[in-house]
Amino acid sequence: MLWKSDSEISVYDNCDEEKDIIAGSEYAIPLFWLGLFTEEDIRTDRIEMAGGSFAECPNLVVAAKLAKERAVAGKNEFMLLLPENYRNLYDLWLKTINEIDVGYIHMEMSEIWEISNDSELFLSELKTALNTISNKKLDILNFKKYINNITGLEIEKGNNENIILSPKKKEEIISVLCGFSWIKEVIWEKA
Repeated sequence: MLWKSDSEISVYDNCDEEKDIIAGSEYAIPLFWLGLFTEEDIRTDRIEMAGGSFAECPNLVVAAKLAKERAVAGKNEFMLLLPENYRNLYDLWLKTINEIDVGYIHMEMSEIWEISNDSELFLSELKTALNTISNKKLDILNFKKYINNITGLEIEKGNNENIILSPKKKEEIISVLCGFSWIKEVIWEKA
């Protein structure tokens, strides 16, 4: 879940879902979301697990102004990775991010973290993915090696441009790139 808040502290229970949710995701982190954050933005939140026990779950928090700067700066990296017919999605995604009018952007990852078989491996893969993007090393080889597992997106080098192998359906590809509507519509789903 990608959401916005005036507070740096991640308290999802206090958010107004109709106003604060930017987009949802399903058991993976949408690719463009990774461009908003770096390893330094990882926060650990205590969550209640099934059966009443508690665990430490990684989430991401960044100042909205900094996230906007990163999103603009990272556009070329994503454009080189994506097939041409999906490149316009980044502009729609960027428009949504630039309209954020509060101090912080949060990525709540408890569902994704909970389904991982190994929480330490998940955190390691998250850090590697964030570092690959923030260090401007988002080529097809690094994507396949460090990022495709965490996003659910499979891309292969084609003759003229890269090809998205999985998922197959356009709406699923859009979802793994940008996320999907959660309560209110997102503009990229109309693309």
